[in-house]
Amino acid sequence: MTRRSQNKRGMELAVNTLVVIILGIIIVGGGLTLVYKIFDASKDLPNEVSQQTEQQLFNVLLSSNRRIAVLDNQQTIERKDSAVFAIAFRNELNATTTTFTVDLGDGGAPTVKPSGMISDCSTTNCPFASTVEMTYSLQRYESKAFLVLVEVPRGAESGQYAFTVEVKKGDELYDRVKLYVNVP
Repeated sequence: MTRRSQNKRGMELAVNTLVVIILGIIIVGGGLTLVYKIFDASKDLPNEVSQQTEQQLFNVLLSSNRRIAVLDNQQTIERKDSAVFAIAFRNELNATTTTFTVDLGDGGAPTVKPSGMISDCSTTNCPFASTVEMTYSLQRYESKAFLVLVEVPRGAESGQYAFTVEVKKGDELYDRVKLYVNVP
């Protein structure tokens, strides 16, 4: 064999190796992207109350003679995780149609109870709560269910966090409920 044909074979081997490495990187990258999308999609939280949960809330409203109801007002949420609280309220005012506003009291900043002390929680490491919708117009005796989303940031301190969800008619308080988030 001549020296020229050996160099050509060596060059083909190097090019083939590079092609295999590049294809391997593309395949691994695509696989990781697919796995990420699958797990990321599983974290999607509902943006509407299911019919079953809504019916349970309405049953609690009717049986308890309360204006506002929550099925479970206490949840344990890990850092970097989220959960929703399903809440419902009923218009028991005499007006034909009434507009209500849902407010998280103090702009959603909870009070926190880490290590047995109650203090104001105004840092970004506190659980953050938000509602999907904020204003509702209801006929007399009509009920409405809604969600409050609570996200716990990575740096949140362990403890119990309390949120006050208030339903108001204008500036007047209609009813309120406390939600508690335990961060282990």
